[in-house]
Amino acid sequence: MNEQTAAANALTEDSQTSVASYYWNAMNKGAGPYPHHAWWQIGWITDYLMAEVQLRSGNTIVFPRGFVTPKVGPHESYGFATGRIYNETVNLVIRQGVIECDNPNIEYIIAQSIDKKKLFVVLLNDIGEQVNGTIKLNSRKLAGSIVPAGKKITELSAGKNITADGSWQTSLHPYGIQVYKIE
Repeated sequence: MNEQTAAANALTEDSQTSVASYYWNAMNKGAGPYPHHAWWQIGWITDYLMAEVQLRSGNTIVFPRGFVTPKVGPHESYGFATGRIYNETVNLVIRQGVIECDNPNIEYIIAQSIDKKKLFVVLLNDIGEQVNGTIKLNSRKLAGSIVPAGKKITELSAGKNITADGSWQTSLHPYGIQVYKIE
């Protein structure tokens, strides 16, 4: 390590906590009340999920991207404009508790038709082996929704209707995708 590098490290790393801080001196004091990098990490996770959905669906599921330039970790933003699921215009729904899944290897995104009569659930398997899980829809969590739980559920990726009362079993191939429409 040369003298210049050592001097730069001394300015950016607190010797007592070993916390490196690039621009906020107060963060050198260790964990505090701010999530620091959590926002861009969440942004990167969202970027990954949305890119995987678009790739695995062969561009039949697409949401427009914006761009955020925070102090650390630029990422894309979503939800500011309508997207498309199989030629249906939809709004991305990011609301905790609308969908519950008992398998942590199954990721999901949800979207709602413009008229709020259809809900789309896109499931992703993020591991290299088949996974099974139970999906539960809590339609009461959708403010202003008129989508009743389990009225008619169609697995669009297989083109078949399923019968469910608001929850159903699913099985996804390794790195697979499934799309459900509830109306």
